[in-house]
Order: sequence, then C-alpha cells, then structure tokens
Amino acid sequence: MLLDLAGSGSDRELERALAEAEVLGLVTRETVLGALARARGRSGAARLAALVRRGDGPSLTRSEAERRVLDLVRAARLPVPRANVRVRGHEVDFHWRSERLVLEVDGYAYHRFRAAFERDRQRDAELGAAGLRVLRVTWRHIVDEPEALLARLAQALTYSVRTD
Repeated sequence: MLLDLAGSGSDRELERALAEAEVLGLVTRETVLGALARARGRSGAARLAALVRRGDGPSLTRSEAERRVLDLVRAARLPVPRANVRVRGHEVDFHWRSERLVLEVDGYAYHRFRAAFERDRQRDAELGAAGLRVLRVTWRHIVDEPEALLARLAQALTYSVRTD
C-alpha cells in the first residue's frame, strides 16, 4: 500500500501513511526496505526509499500547527524532534531528547480554560523538575513570526549543547 501511495500520492500523504503504519506496528524501517529491495524499478520505489532513509524519518503530528512547526524545523535544518511522545508520564508535542528540550504548541481554543492552563503549568513544573526545559509557542508565533520562533528554538538547542 505504501509503495502504491508513493507512486501517486503527495509527499505529505506518503509521510503520514508511513508514520501511521510505524505507530500501529504494521511496518518497520527494515520491513519497508526489504519490500523496496523486491520492488526495484516500480513507480514510487525511489521516493519511498528516500523517505525511509532520511535521517529524521517521518513524524506523526496531530494538528496543522504541529505540522507547520515540524516543516519549519526541517527547512531550517535544525535537529528534528520526536513528535507526540510520552516524556516523564506526559504526552508532549515535540521532544529533543539529547537536548532535554520540549516544545509545546498551545492552541487558544484548548488553552483558554483555567483547568487546561493549570494543567499545563503543573506539567511544565514536573518536566522542569526532571531537568527538561519547556518552550511554548502559539499559532501566531508559527504563522506570523516563524523566523523569531526558529531563532528562539535554535538558541534553546544550542544552549542545551553548551551546558552538557
């Protein structure tokens, strides 16, 4: 199915399908590469192989804002984080493990209630106590100030490396 999609679908559709298949445990990098070895010359094989071999791999995001952040990070050639993973008992939007950095995308519709606000502060405090730093960004940061967002993120990633 992935090979068929690689022959006709968009890059985004292919990346999402591969990420979902990996998350569901349907494929691994090795099984896809094995299938590709048997499918030489088939339409889309080179495209799927390039995606599987890409160092950062596909990432499954839950929202348009998260997808845009990931696109910005890749375009800026910053280290690509893991997306929507559990860290210290909390699901976070993005995690740079070796840099001990978490980035959270805050949507107004979800975060305008006191309970969500308090829950986020509690999570930030728990992650901070575990030695992680949390950066928060909004849709406006992503869309209206992408360069500033990337500058802050690059600085945070660099700071992490300098202090290790």
